[in-house]
Amino acid sequence: MSFNTLPYLLFLPLAALAWLAAPRPARVWVLLAANGVFYAFGGTPGLAVFLVLAALAAWAGGLGIRRGRHPRAWLTGTLLACLALLCFFKYNRFFPALAQALAALGLPASGGGQLLMPLGISYYTFTAVSYLVDVYRKKIPAEGNFLYLLAYTSLFATVTAGPICRAGDILPQLHAPARFEEGRVVNGLQVMLVGYFKKIAVADMLFKFVNTVYSDLPAYSGPALTLAALGYGVYLYADFSGYSDIARGSALILGLRLPENFRVPYGAAGLGEFWDRWHISLSSWLKDYVYIPLGGSRRGSVRRVLNLLAVFLVSGLWHGVGLSFLVWGLLHGAGRVIEVVTGLGRRRAAGPARWLHVALTFVYVNVCWVFFRCETLADAFYLLTAQFAGGDVIAQCQAAVAAGFDATPLLMLGYGAFCVLAVLGLLAWDTWRMQGLAGGGAEIAFARLGTARRWVLYYLFLAFIFAAFLMQNGNLVGSVSFAYGGF
Repeated sequence: MSFNTLPYLLFLPLAALAWLAAPRPARVWVLLAANGVFYAFGGTPGLAVFLVLAALAAWAGGLGIRRGRHPRAWLTGTLLACLALLCFFKYNRFFPALAQALAALGLPASGGGQLLMPLGISYYTFTAVSYLVDVYRKKIPAEGNFLYLLAYTSLFATVTAGPICRAGDILPQLHAPARFEEGRVVNGLQVMLVGYFKKIAVADMLFKFVNTVYSDLPAYSGPALTLAALGYGVYLYADFSGYSDIARGSALILGLRLPENFRVPYGAAGLGEFWDRWHISLSSWLKDYVYIPLGGSRRGSVRRVLNLLAVFLVSGLWHGVGLSFLVWGLLHGAGRVIEVVTGLGRRRAAGPARWLHVALTFVYVNVCWVFFRCETLADAFYLLTAQFAGGDVIAQCQAAVAAGFDATPLLMLGYGAFCVLAVLGLLAWDTWRMQGLAGGGAEIAFARLGTARRWVLYYLFLAFIFAAFLMQNGNLVGSVSFAYGGF
């Protein structure tokens, strides 16, 4: 079940009502049932067994660590079990014989023979890993009730694409009494509205053009490729931050507070600041569970450089298989190393100098996105070089829109105008948040407005969403899946 479908809009209030109305002893069962229904509609239901196995391994490991007998052995064993499960499903193309044997036993496989990956395996594995390490570090107590740990790792709002939540934040909320609070529900709906605007009015509409160009790069050259590359950067941000907003809003309606995952990342004036604002839950996870255990910055400058490169290498491997993902990770790692060595990461520019740094960071990040999106290095290098060649940008853009969007010339012009207005709307929203609210969440932004202005903003977002539905041939369910749903 995807967030951008009508079934989800029916599922969420029913799940919230059942959760709030259930007596306290039964609430965990209600949440597990809601998680199960969501997961069953989101992919291959049989693969949910691996979600349960990961939670079971984490639960057993936590209890073993708590007993105090060989805690390091319990930690190592359960971490290896969880990570082995993740690595096998992500990289089973490298073990064809084993993959074929498991496929013969009934596990679903793709047309190429690779086993299908359980929905959200990267996210609930990282969730389980952080739980085990935090128990070992004695930051949190081990959870004695397996049902609560399973409800935490399989929470429907986060299981497919995060945020990667910490057990110390979520488990106490699951154990606390559930209370209906009108203000919290309103905040949740506000955050979801912004998320749907980003996803439907910005990301889905840009996808029509961007995906067409990336699917046939040799057919395009010149500025059309530049527009596609920049469009992909905006698309990915709108799509993923939109997902995170909907997830956070859904949890607020249940009474659960999730961490904010994006804080105006394209307003960052350096790569270090960018990663403090982009996919914050993953960035902080990599810092706490990879960078610091490797020694962080405590063992000299050379070791710090190597640790930074290792973190971004892990990030590239986490996102997918292939040289393009490794190059993407190493480019970010190299950029961070340059910032650290030159001291740029410690300097805070102000005024026009800061906006120059913001522009340079935006360009660098979007060059890196080319490697993230392209399936091969050859495609990435073609796009980065052919964009400076000649080409009829208007004709090529019209061809791309016509291929990805069935419309007359007048409607194609309307599509282009709509995309420009939607992106400008997103830019205005983020600029306001960055300037006046220090990147605060959507609910904080709405709280700063008077009633009249708040309702004007509601109607503007709704108008964009409704118009985007009409532009997508009146399809009243989301036609484009979330970009990070496959990780």
